[in-house]
Amino acid sequence: MAELSPVEIWKAAKHGFDVWPDLLRWAQEGTPHDRIEEPDLQRLKWYGVFWRKHDRDRYMIRIRIPGCEMTADQARAVAFAAYEAGHGIVDLTTRGNVQVQGLTIQKVPGVIAALDRVRLTSKQTGLDNIRNVTSHPLSGVDPGELIDTRELARALTALFVGSRELSDLPRKFNIALNGRPDSALSDWTQDIAWLAAKGPAGMVGFRLLIGGTQGQNPHLGWQLPVFVRPEQVLDVTYRVLQVFRECGSRSAKRTQVRFRYLIEAIGAGEVLDETERRLGYGLTRFPEPPPTPRSQESFIGWFPQREPNHWAVGVAVPMGRLTWEQMEGLAILARKFGDGSLRTATDQNILL
Repeated sequence: MAELSPVEIWKAAKHGFDVWPDLLRWAQEGTPHDRIEEPDLQRLKWYGVFWRKHDRDRYMIRIRIPGCEMTADQARAVAFAAYEAGHGIVDLTTRGNVQVQGLTIQKVPGVIAALDRVRLTSKQTGLDNIRNVTSHPLSGVDPGELIDTRELARALTALFVGSRELSDLPRKFNIALNGRPDSALSDWTQDIAWLAAKGPAGMVGFRLLIGGTQGQNPHLGWQLPVFVRPEQVLDVTYRVLQVFRECGSRSAKRTQVRFRYLIEAIGAGEVLDETERRLGYGLTRFPEPPPTPRSQESFIGWFPQREPNHWAVGVAVPMGRLTWEQMEGLAILARKFGDGSLRTATDQNILL
């Protein structure tokens, strides 16, 4: 039997969710980071709180933006948190999250409460959790899309946020949805990618790619030869996650325990068999491969929307970093001239 990772040992000793009372105590007492044990500093990532070793006793908070869409009120709440509690900056990530740097431990609970009031959460945005569920940033307005995936992204997020079962994975997990008939290369480097397609009898649903990875040793996902109806996406996702949780390796070689390595060990066909066994039914077979992925998209500039005489504009954000005033200003512009929403893009830019 493979030796367990030290991470798995401290995860088994105390679930990440159970660090919350400690966090409240540390905030009240102003506890410096060097008096917090390393496993507990790591457990804070179950609440999206990251100690920044280069920034003394300061923390970063990573905030989910499901479907890459937030309201103007949510954007203003993030801007205020950066102004009142952080270094006055907001960072956009390659997964469509937003991050606020420079929080003291005393400020963290108040920022989490303020986010909760506008229905934002930082929960489970780090370590062995399912990260932000992304949609194409033009979902719902794109003239070329087959299906708007934003509601599915929110439903998938609700499936696992707060779940003790699905916050106990062998390693981090990325999920993306694309409602367009074509895909970008980034869609092929997700643990699960749902790619819109017209299947049997012209029905709109999804192809399923699994096991893609990015980083220093990237790998394109495997296509499972199935067609999944929109109403099946949540259940199929849940069952795939169960397969990874129950069958994936938790060995000391943390670089070899992503979902990809389970697929390499047992085969994509076996993963499909295990998924269907848990579903209790077989999925519709659809062996036709997806189109070759396009080159990476840019989301800077003007984009025509489905509605006549309506446009989306992608704002260039150098290095993905905004001042709190810029974030506040974009929220005001979105409310005054747009539909009141802002879209985060995986190229670290933002759209109105």
